[in-house]
Amino acid sequence: MAELTLAQQVLGRFFGKITDPAAVLGTPQLRERALDACGLATQGSETFTLFVELPLAGPAGFDLHVYPLVTHQEQRQPQAEEHIWQHWPQTAPLFEWCALQPACQAEAGYAFDLQANPRALQEPCLYTAFFTPEKGTVPLSMALMQGECFDAALGRLLAAAQPEHSVYYTGVMHGRDPLVAHLGFKVAPQLARAYGQQPGLLSQHLQLMGFSAAGSALEGFEPFAAQGFAGDVQFAFDEHGPLEETLAFSLVPGGGAGARAQRMRGGDISQMLAFLQEQGLADARWRELLPAMGTWMLPCIVDDSVVPCVAGFGIGYVKFRWTDGRPAAPAKLYIELRASLACKET
Repeated sequence: MAELTLAQQVLGRFFGKITDPAAVLGTPQLRERALDACGLATQGSETFTLFVELPLAGPAGFDLHVYPLVTHQEQRQPQAEEHIWQHWPQTAPLFEWCALQPACQAEAGYAFDLQANPRALQEPCLYTAFFTPEKGTVPLSMALMQGECFDAALGRLLAAAQPEHSVYYTGVMHGRDPLVAHLGFKVAPQLARAYGQQPGLLSQHLQLMGFSAAGSALEGFEPFAAQGFAGDVQFAFDEHGPLEETLAFSLVPGGGAGARAQRMRGGDISQMLAFLQEQGLADARWRELLPAMGTWMLPCIVDDSVVPCVAGFGIGYVKFRWTDGRPAAPAKLYIELRASLACKET
């Protein structure tokens, strides 16, 4: 039996720490499929970031996002890169390009639609996360994700964005019919506050970007903006432009995994989740996650040796969609899993 990758071991430990996994994660078969996807995406990689995407209401289940090569130039992982070329050769140019970017420029990742796509392990969605995007890198990343058909629509969206809108991710949703792309903007704090204080300002900016119905569709959004959701605006679009019904907003809590865990148990994060419950976008299942949140020392097996591993499990971000003038249930919670190795035991 092949040795589990470090990421698989960390993901399995996260599953094991949830109080009632069936109520939050769904079936054991779904968890096994996630572990398989994780193993395929992280073969040969010792540095990674995982996001477990959980709906906060409705049927239990989850999807998985994997950023397998969190390295640049001087810290390349040749075994992991070779595996990507062998298993998903159509995706390898994107990962190679990201690895050649300056440190903290861009990371490439997979998203596995485990619940909706039976072929998710054969045709994963692709994402590029940007930290300091330079001119030209966003369209190039779209082309490397086999998203050339979106070039014109992407160009119009970028040209119409406000100066305070900074691109932080692009994505191409392979395996979905019809094929769509995603674009996410971080909003400068001053403008995000203005969205919460000035009704209509966000609608005005979205109309400039092609959302013709934004004026009436965002009535009542101010309480969500006041929670902090207006700092992160996301679009789905096809080759013609933005899809009116697929606006999304998210909130990204700062701080380390341990601090975020404490704030989830009692603090601003728990208040934000309670707000989503009041709005009918979540139920109480997020409380089942509390025992898993925090920083952990985990023994892992690497090259047949026991290696201490420091793992952090915390909220990465919380996301909800706004459809037809109202928030659409369920909101989603993205749990971020990171880990680093200590020295091998002797």
